[in-house]
Amino acid sequence: MTPESMIDNGRITSRWLSSKNGGRRYRGRSRSNDAFARSKSNNVAAVKLYQSSGGDAVIMAARNLGIKEPLSDDPSLALGTSE
Repeated sequence: MTPESMIDNGRITSRWLSSKNGGRRYRGRSRSNDAFARSKSNNVAAVKLYQSSGGDAVIMAARNLGIKEPLSDDPSLALGTSE
């Protein structure tokens, strides 16, 4: 994924996950740099990026950045949570 890659910002609802953006605003497809730079709380794009990258890659990136705490392979990790 690059800053120019397109990411869908549509609402996520499944049996185990429901992700909403701050203000419940959804902008459809947009470039990833726009999705994260212009939005104060773009939870949906963060979770979709996590899903497309895979949990292992996200956890590895966190480790490379110096995070040593246990991290669970769960979409909520994209929102800054881990149990």
